Amino acid sequence: FPIGTLTYQQPTSADGGRVDELVFQVDSFEEQVGLVVPKKLTTRTSSRYGFPTPKEEELLVGLMLFARLKNNFMTPRIHFRNSELLKAMGWPDNGRSRRQLRQGLDRLSGVKLKYENSWNAQDGKRYEKEFETGILDSYQLTTTASGMSGSRELSWIQWSAEVFADIQQGNVKELNTQEFFGLTLPLARRLYRFLDKHLKSNQPFEMNLLTFAGHLGISETSHIGKIKERLRKPIAELEAKTGLVEASENSERYHR
Repeated sequence: FPIGTLTYQQPTSADGGRVDELVFQVDSFEEQVGLVVPKKLTTRTSSRYGFPTPKEEELLVGLMLFARLKNNFMTPRIHFRNSELLKAMGWPDNGRSRRQLRQGLDRLSGVKLKYENSWNAQDGKRYEKEFETGILDSYQLTTTASGMSGSRELSWIQWSAEVFADIQQGNVKELNTQEFFGLTLPLARRLYRFLDKHLKSNQPFEMNLLTFAGHLGISETSHIGKIKERLRKPIAELEAKTGLVEASENSERYHR
């Protein structure tokens, strides 16, 4: 499931107020139990920081990249220089990017994720009925005061205990981050992460279109035509830049 919004603006209620939770849900057939399992993720946050946006999804991938490069997921705390993290994500090294970095760390630290039937238990053989966790336990963002020389103290983030345990169990696969950060559309990046996890070798991947849309966070409509229209440009970008996907327009299913 996605952890936040597909737009850079924060969602609002019908009366224009801020909302404090997002809900993503799909019904998925699970071969290991032979049943259709309702899966749900509720993302909660305070209005002070807001929900993660596409910028925070980029930041999360950047932090995962550094977790592998810096210590190969051996410890929950990762040290880095702000400039090298910005460079890895393709963000310009300027004041705006550094403000976005600070805001992104606040949002990733402040968000709570409640999984229902959609978080693997530690034995890897069943699903927890309800499980809530954060993403980041804490962080330090080191900046240089005006008129002073560059700081030698590094910034760092620390994963929450639950997320770090999940990483160490091998539930995160490597990603071609150069291709990921080279994509421009938020939904194309989300598509890329989802498909990269599910595509194996040259075997085709197929999923009910409504279920597929739910996993991408675009389940606000069940109109097949509208979902296809929403996916058209992101799919075209993946085809043009990665050669990853090929979609069948004459079906209510999504193909590799």
